[in-house]
Amino acid sequence: MIEERAVVRAIQGNMIKLEGYQKTSCGGCAQKSSCGTSVLGRFMGNKEVELVVHSDLSLDLGDEVLIGIEESAMLGGAASVYILPLLMFFLFGVMGEMVAGFIAVKESELLSLLFAVVGFAVSFLLLKKNLLWKRREIQLNPVIIRKL
Repeated sequence: MIEERAVVRAIQGNMIKLEGYQKTSCGGCAQKSSCGTSVLGRFMGNKEVELVVHSDLSLDLGDEVLIGIEESAMLGGAASVYILPLLMFFLFGVMGEMVAGFIAVKESELLSLLFAVVGFAVSFLLLKKNLLWKRREIQLNPVIIRKL
């Protein structure tokens, strides 16, 4: 489970509004003084993130809690975002090549490229419309693990 600290900002029944900080992931190695990513991370700073989660714990305003999200859900989401567009790009490109051969088009590369770009765009539409995320929706919601 991926864990992070957050502070209780509001309570409405079982719904808890939390505030956490999105930290930069860089700055811990020996090269941080000469690394562009580290400089960019310092420039951008930590960002406040607000979450609303369901909890049966008895909490008060200002309490610090430990929240978590399943690693498998996070890794699956990352894999979908990175792998699906590439897969669709190549599959639609091959499909375009096959269609070009079937209809005897001289410029098969152009049709293949057009199909590949359409497949790439379709993958982002699927991701944006959450068609692939419905089964993971519950896993992606953070949960309060314990009060600190």
